[in-house]
Amino acid sequence: YLGAETSVFNSDQTIVGLNWFRSFDANQKLVAFLGTYLGKESDIRGNPSGEKDFAGVRLGGQYGLASNWAMFAILGLMSADSQRFQVIHKKTRNDKRYDFSLGMNYALWESWLLRPQLNLTRQDSSISLYEFNRQEISVTLRRDWR
Repeated sequence: YLGAETSVFNSDQTIVGLNWFRSFDANQKLVAFLGTYLGKESDIRGNPSGEKDFAGVRLGGQYGLASNWAMFAILGLMSADSQRFQVIHKKTRNDKRYDFSLGMNYALWESWLLRPQLNLTRQDSSISLYEFNRQEISVTLRRDWR
């Protein structure tokens, strides 16, 4: 759907991560996870930012309120450093992104899940053009085909 003028932003991305998951009771009413990852975005078409190295961490948990209701929260941080000096901005691009999600899972019927969710994202950057704050509210209906 994107035109040829945006193909300069095409890249290959490699990510490696390590995650830890813990259930605090036998019926998994309370669970928590911690994950960390490292990655590299390789420029393949002349992206003005060039190659990018990034690393991040995510921490989250879920608490079962009833047999078919669960509340969850996720907090994330990612740091990304671009390699190419941007002449027009007179600096290289370095970003910090902060994410927070809060939501609920409601099991409607067997294999059907309703998920209302709030996502908050903030990105700070050494180049102000790439800074933003975003708030999203979504409701997802999911069917698991098992």
